[in-house]
Amino acid sequence: KNRIYFNLIQILKSLVLFFPHYNEPIRSANARPTRSTSDAADVIWSAHATGLSSANASAGLPSAADAVRPGLPVALPDDPADGPADAVPSAASAGTTVRPGHAGQLRADPGCRRAAPVRVHSAAARKVQPQVLPSRERAAHRDEGIGTDNKAIIAIISQYNTDELVEIGRQYEASFGKNLQECLKSELSGNFGDLAGSMFTSRYVKWAAMIQEAIEGCGTDEKALMDLIVMCTPADLDTVRKMYYFMYNKDMYREVSEDINNVHHWCIFLKRWMRLSKSDAGDPMADVNRLLKGDVHDFIEVICDAGPAKYDQINALFAQHSKNDLAKTIEKKFSGKMEQILLIGHYFNLHPQKAVCYILYRSMKGLGTNDTRLKNVTSLFRDLYCVGIAEAYRPFGDLRKDFKGDLSGNYEKLVLAVWHL
Repeated sequence: KNRIYFNLIQILKSLVLFFPHYNEPIRSANARPTRSTSDAADVIWSAHATGLSSANASAGLPSAADAVRPGLPVALPDDPADGPADAVPSAASAGTTVRPGHAGQLRADPGCRRAAPVRVHSAAARKVQPQVLPSRERAAHRDEGIGTDNKAIIAIISQYNTDELVEIGRQYEASFGKNLQECLKSELSGNFGDLAGSMFTSRYVKWAAMIQEAIEGCGTDEKALMDLIVMCTPADLDTVRKMYYFMYNKDMYREVSEDINNVHHWCIFLKRWMRLSKSDAGDPMADVNRLLKGDVHDFIEVICDAGPAKYDQINALFAQHSKNDLAKTIEKKFSGKMEQILLIGHYFNLHPQKAVCYILYRSMKGLGTNDTRLKNVTSLFRDLYCVGIAEAYRPFGDLRKDFKGDLSGNYEKLVLAVWHL
């Protein structure tokens, strides 16, 4: 059985040594990470008994080096209707640079209320301290086999943001020739293994892969697709689309549009959202009057087209001129997927963290847990919106209580740890 415990303990030890910020208190959601992980993997102890194939190669994804390589040039046509570009030009001719998971892209998004990813140290995570074993003892443990310390794995993942975990995984593979994601998935099992492994994938690589997974095959995972598209800011959508083309040589807008057609209103909403037509121009009261009429197309256009500042005004004015606030009105007028996509868009316009809360709530509401939705939103956004998540979730209930009621085992422990609950 593969041994991951020693590897991750040494990762934790190296990060304590090389990151002078380790003992800082919890950071603000607006803090910018400044640490380097260039030396982190040099001291990782590799205790895997057998070689493993690359997870990215088996899934048809870029290698770990490609996934985090700075300056990846990808060019697509300005108009989604123009279709995919014939080739990927040089960085100079493309005029744009994609850095998957790079915090600067998140902060540069005009009108976006999203913070850069942060490294948050929870009291629970700090309970697990690095243990150094002499090389002879490590070899003995490797040969005898002591299993995997899931507590250590959970603690390490919960202490570092996506950018840092990706770099650790890259250094690990460069040093030992084994893909850390694949090692984790082979050693761990079920939803726990899936979520743990995904944490070491670059944000935009896994975002594009999740969209592809949602639309591939005979059936479409419509709810997962709604989450993944509507949670995109304009900058995210542009970057994910470029990454999707780089990975699959297909235009994401066209692939999604052809998959959903225009059969349902939620499909129309999704296509309009991808047009990047948001603006703060215009009279908010005029949009409120449209919403008061209750026509579904008015709801689609207002929620998809209003920029954050304008939407704040629309939301406030609507509450003044209606018996119910806008969210409750949507709940009363619509149902099913149309209700959900309107509410995701509504909460996203107010603040993306509110939309994350709503998606988590819907993933656990009713019979059974929609693990795909829960894992997707946790893997993509836990380091962006963990600060204050419990308070933001209060309109829907108690997040910690809901997690503990729906999840179990190491899967539950990992989800609670990465959201710092």
